[in-house]
Amino acid sequence: MNNILFLSLTLSEDNRDKLTYNFIAKEMKGLRELGYNVFHFHPDVENETIDGVSYVGKSELNSISRIATIGFMIRHLNTYLPLFCLEPKQALWSAKLEQAIGKLIDVHKIDVVHSHFMAPAGLCATTICQQKGTPVVSTMRGAELYSENKLSYGAMRSRFFTKAAHIAAKKIKFLTAPNREMQTIASETFNLKDVIYLPNGIESSLLGRYTETIDLEKTNLKLIAIGRLIHRKNYLLLLKAMNKLKAANVELTIVGEGELTDNFTAYIKEHNLSKVHLLNEVPKDEIYNMIHQADCLVHPSYIEGLPNVVIEALAIGKPCLLSKIGAHIDVIEHGVNGFYFDHEDEDALVSLIDELLLKPTSLSQMAESCRNTVQQFKLADKLAKYADIYQSLQNTRSQ
Repeated sequence: MNNILFLSLTLSEDNRDKLTYNFIAKEMKGLRELGYNVFHFHPDVENETIDGVSYVGKSELNSISRIATIGFMIRHLNTYLPLFCLEPKQALWSAKLEQAIGKLIDVHKIDVVHSHFMAPAGLCATTICQQKGTPVVSTMRGAELYSENKLSYGAMRSRFFTKAAHIAAKKIKFLTAPNREMQTIASETFNLKDVIYLPNGIESSLLGRYTETIDLEKTNLKLIAIGRLIHRKNYLLLLKAMNKLKAANVELTIVGEGELTDNFTAYIKEHNLSKVHLLNEVPKDEIYNMIHQADCLVHPSYIEGLPNVVIEALAIGKPCLLSKIGAHIDVIEHGVNGFYFDHEDEDALVSLIDELLLKPTSLSQMAESCRNTVQQFKLADKLAKYADIYQSLQNTRSQ
């Protein structure tokens, strides 16, 4: 199979790349380098090429009339009637997207559709692909299996998404999950036996880029946290811990933007946290250098799929202080390449940092273990698995 059509979320204020999420862009670029022709359906873009990936879809979407969309829904009542009863406008939009995707399949002779997010992207392919005999692969993200109202997180908070995801799951040929906990949850949620565990990966160029150790004789501790400033990331706990560590020789840099930026800025000012630095998003290479200059990464999230920043920090040789959640457990061995702490209690993090201050060089001594850990999280290995999946689908279609 040579022609792959990727589907993901559309452009939004939350995207950190021009057209799609960073990890999806990396995967598409990697597949291009393996010789695949990769297209990305984007309803707001017409024939733009980035890193060899063709972003298409605007003209196809605009060509779909309201009458055609209603007709499509009528022909596929089993799929669209229950969705229309939940959210008529969203159901109409999904049906319109699906027809546009069908046109792209024909124009670009697409061999396989690969969706990220079961809905709307996954749903907006399964019916038309089944009709055309084009297989669908879906790579699940962390947001898809949760319903966490208090964290404003989880697609399953939406009844429409939940219904659409269950409909799509019955038609998808392969479903992958980024951590083992999600693999289990997805199997149980959608009653599927063969959900594939397939974690995120890092580029080979990052492995071995940073090998030297920074200042073994230092007596201070330099922490870095990277991510969106939202409730799920739990950065308020970091600020509370730093407030209790004012007298200690600890410095924290938080890199990110989000809805809580003003809240955190006010907290830092109110509590006079002179050793806490809050920075906006910076270029990726600068982020890597900042991680390298730090002693360790701290990541207190409540929920994750598999955070790229954690495996990137490990590749740079930096131990991670992490919340004890499923995604992190797949990566960190306590005391070997990082440490866990109770992310509901800032005193637990304070105690851990106090222990590390007594032996700051121990973090530098973990560097090699950190780098060894990420040998199992190579992007090249993930792309090879994608290629195996695509090949198996080709073999099935040719039988």
